[in-house]
Amino acid sequence: ATIPSGITSIGDGAFAKCSGLTSVNIPDTVRFIGAYAFAGCRMLPSVTIPNGVRRIQPQTFLGCISLETISIPPSVNEIQILALSGCYHLNSIMCYPLTPPTLGLSALSDTNYCTIYVPCEILEEYKTEWNEFEDRIMPMTDSCHFKLHLEYANGNEVEYDCDSSSAITSADTNYSTDIDKSIFHITSAIIRDCATTIGD
Repeated sequence: ATIPSGITSIGDGAFAKCSGLTSVNIPDTVRFIGAYAFAGCRMLPSVTIPNGVRRIQPQTFLGCISLETISIPPSVNEIQILALSGCYHLNSIMCYPLTPPTLGLSALSDTNYCTIYVPCEILEEYKTEWNEFEDRIMPMTDSCHFKLHLEYANGNEVEYDCDSSSAITSADTNYSTDIDKSIFHITSAIIRDCATTIGD
């Protein structure tokens, strides 16, 4: 299923019990996904919820037994009752909100003791707020010594270990090469999790 761009809402039960559904593409324009919208989609292996959705409604993914990974965007502030219950084969939940969402009753019950990955800078907040799952919560990176990946016009690719202050400085981006002022020849930059400051 490919939901057209421009759609803003997926109603209650819209895809419920579509037992043959194997993929769904949800556009960034969607802001609301209704209760039990995908409940019983037994063949659905992964879902990416678009940023802008604020609540995962009751039973949205109830009984999605083939679901292996799900991505919770930064905009989500609440995961309601039984939202992911019965997702027996989940391997990971990627949870990007910088404030731990409120969890409803049994929101994550029967989720295969899967790992819950959260932004490393607020790891302890998640462990406190979601204390029932403390032993399953892990940082999205091994530590806050994050990596910065740069590609240069001359074809060189360099990955830097940045400092523990989580800041990118000019020292990180001035790659030593025969091209003068190589900072001006960067063609691509990937800033990893945990970066909080980009310097002058």
